[in-house]
Amino acid sequence: MNDILEKLMKLMPSSPTELTEKNIAKIREYMPVPNDFDILWADIQSFAGYPEGTVITDRGIVLKASRRALKKSKKGENKKENELKLF
Repeated sequence: MNDILEKLMKLMPSSPTELTEKNIAKIREYMPVPNDFDILWADIQSFAGYPEGTVITDRGIVLKASRRALKKSKKGENKKENELKLF
């Protein structure tokens, strides 16, 4: 793990999504996380419908926005209070 990733992981709270084998398999299925990336931290809002969330891996950060957030940004309605909240 590189220095930047180590510092980031120290600043983050524990993973809101429990990283069990079952959840990791779901994350890989529903989020665009390559199979050769090790998942270190995840905050997945829902595994049903259109999953959204944030995943930190050993090689980068993967984000997937909700359809609602994407529609608002396309319509120009993405005001400060509607922006995606990230750590």
